[in-house]
Amino acid sequence: MDAKLLARLGSAVFVGGVIAVAVVATGDGRRLQRSAPVRSQPADALVEQLRQCSRMGDAARDAPPCRKAWAAERCRFFGGDGSGIGIAPMRKGLGVSPAHAVRELG
Repeated sequence: MDAKLLARLGSAVFVGGVIAVAVVATGDGRRLQRSAPVRSQPADALVEQLRQCSRMGDAARDAPPCRKAWAAERCRFFGGDGSGIGIAPMRKGLGVSPAHAVRELG
């Protein structure tokens, strides 16, 4: 073996050893304990209603409680009564206005 190659190999092994020691030294020796999964409690009645509508699938499209919950969520997400710029107005016959839905749910 060439002396240069041996020196490079030796330095690579040394650097690898230093990195391994540094990693072991920075660890505190404890293993992470897995905690029980945290179940999130619904923040309010609106969140619970949205979850129920999600479970209903296509049937939720025609359910008045789901329409009210979606309207209230749009209002909560976009702010105001849903008539701001960039928010498509609800077409006639598609449910209640977001402001009305918020009053009924809240």
